[in-house]
Amino acid sequence: LVSAMENNQIPWANTFGNHDYGDRESWSYSADSQMNVYNSFSYCLSRNDNDSTIDGCSNYNLPILSSDGKHVAYQLWALDTRNNGLSSNQRDWYVNTSKAMKKENGGKLINSMMFFHIPLPQMNNIYDQRNNDGFIGHAGEVPNTAAGNTDMFGALKEVGDVRLLVNSHDHKNDFIGTYDGIDMCYSSSVGYQYYRDENMMGARVINLSEDDLSTYETHMVYAK
Repeated sequence: LVSAMENNQIPWANTFGNHDYGDRESWSYSADSQMNVYNSFSYCLSRNDNDSTIDGCSNYNLPILSSDGKHVAYQLWALDTRNNGLSSNQRDWYVNTSKAMKKENGGKLINSMMFFHIPLPQMNNIYDQRNNDGFIGHAGEVPNTAAGNTDMFGALKEVGDVRLLVNSHDHKNDFIGTYDGIDMCYSSSVGYQYYRDENMMGARVINLSEDDLSTYETHMVYAK
């Protein structure tokens, strides 16, 4: 996957989850050492913005500039769920950083999306809608959420900048829905190392238009 991005000169970024923290007996690379490897690639934009008091190794936000390059038009947040989900200090880092960005932007909220591996408990509310008319996507397994997601949903509601949460973790899910005003979705598995549904192998595409950054278009693209 990395070679495809690099060979086509496409900027890319990643964030860590449970598979990056030694869930294999032979795993010997720390998250920090993995980040160093990723950062050695020319088109990798991943980084770690937080200090040692904040959990995880890939907590950062990527600003997307306006077409004229004069201001930040959009933001992409990445958070490291590790094995347990998000922690309260990660939540506070997001809140404080977002508020600082808003202040720098003349008090105007910057629309954004957030990416992290293990979903919030609120994802279950969308899964419970799977038999309703209009449900979009595959719901092949119950969301495996983490107890460590310490009121992150409340923080998202408080700040109000995130338009979409994107998760993975549950390899047989790729559904999307809305709960309490916040859109949440999965992207299904792209790797062959772990359990999967062969018919769902693929990735989620998200399109933005500078004409209206309060919304987006998204769909899945499958290998088969």
